[in-house]
Amino acid sequence: MSKAFTNTGRYIGFSNSHNLFINEDTGIAYAVGASTCNNGLQFLRLSTLTNPTNVGCFSYDGYSHDIQCVLYNGPDVTDKGREICSSSNEDTLTIIDVTNKNKSAQLARKGYTNDRYTHQG
Repeated sequence: MSKAFTNTGRYIGFSNSHNLFINEDTGIAYAVGASTCNNGLQFLRLSTLTNPTNVGCFSYDGYSHDIQCVLYNGPDVTDKGREICSSSNEDTLTIIDVTNKNKSAQLARKGYTNDRYTHQG
């Protein structure tokens, strides 16, 4: 049995991406490996599902293969409540503070040898 879907919303800011992660706590979708932002992170606000809007990107570490973002609730009181992403790249695991979508900041970056595509770091 097949199901026909009706297009109710569309975002045309990039042509493709490798993966898409949605942080349900913030209503932001993260497209990675997309044709924009040097293949890094593209941020899309989903507050109006029928009209996703571009709210920034993080392109400084090149191609990102996978990502997971959370509202930080760990022991470091400086970052508590901030939106932190773990970006699995071609040859690095990169931690990024994306709380301010226009001024995302790389917090840490760890490279590894024998380059492979890391998934869900």
